[in-house]
Amino acid sequence: PKPKALLLVVSSVWCAPCNEEAAIILPAKYAKYQPMGGEFLAILADGPNQGVPAEPKNLILWDKKYEVDYPSAIDPGTKMLVDAYPTNFVIRTKDMKILRIGSPDDALWDKFEDILAQ
Repeated sequence: PKPKALLLVVSSVWCAPCNEEAAIILPAKYAKYQPMGGEFLAILADGPNQGVPAEPKNLILWDKKYEVDYPSAIDPGTKMLVDAYPTNFVIRTKDMKILRIGSPDDALWDKFEDILAQ
């Protein structure tokens, strides 16, 4: 079945909070929310150097390092312009409306859960 909610996670290899989110926060949250109709999509924007787009090899190493078990991609053309990393987008999939943009704080997860409960 189609997911109810999508979390779009925009990260960079050089970003310490992104690495922490990928290592600690996302695996547990995905295990909790995926059976409830939640899906994640990781977008790796920058590679090891700030401002330099990620390459396929960066994504392969990222996915392996963090045992990513949800879809992931790179943004080689830097289309996902964000003010800071990580930036997460909570999207309601029934209409693809972005309902929250921000860091992985409690308010973001509350909004994700609200969509799943609908």
